[in-house]
Amino acid sequence: YGPLKTEDDKILVPIDDLVISEIDFNNNSIKLGTCNILAMEGGSGHTVTGNIDHFFSSPSISSHIPSLSIYSAIGIETENLDFSKKIMMLPNAPSRVFWWETGAVPGLRSLENDGTRLLDSIRDLYPGKFYWRFYAFFDYAITTLKPVYEDTNIKIKLDKDTRNFIMPTITTNEIRNKLSYSFDGA
Repeated sequence: YGPLKTEDDKILVPIDDLVISEIDFNNNSIKLGTCNILAMEGGSGHTVTGNIDHFFSSPSISSHIPSLSIYSAIGIETENLDFSKKIMMLPNAPSRVFWWETGAVPGLRSLENDGTRLLDSIRDLYPGKFYWRFYAFFDYAITTLKPVYEDTNIKIKLDKDTRNFIMPTITTNEIRNKLSYSFDGA
């Protein structure tokens, strides 16, 4: 899907919380920043039944495996974007890596929605590295996500057109202190 929406038929607005590291008005493209989740190492006795991973002991966070890109599982358009609008809200999201915690969640096997489909996409993209729901003598799932924000400089490559930018309202110091913007060109 597209990374931008239009408000009032004149203002380009990045999808909320989408990490954009570069906007290039010359090439009508963006580059996505980091939005990753920590990988997992499987527990013992792994089998799969009914599309649910089963273990004797639960998977855990892996410090040996690089974190996994969430955006690779989504398929966000980054090229051939329509930048014909001359007013744009600047992106408001710093790069981040999600740490997670699991907990017992009865009845989760039958749950299906956009969120579970995204988590299944990440699992399928990284076989053996991401078990968001599993059975280990009880039904477990990721119950808590904790973002760790990284310093992020968003690069804006300007074209010859006159453009106006709106600074987003960022209400938390943690995020505000991680974001910066640099403009280059025209």
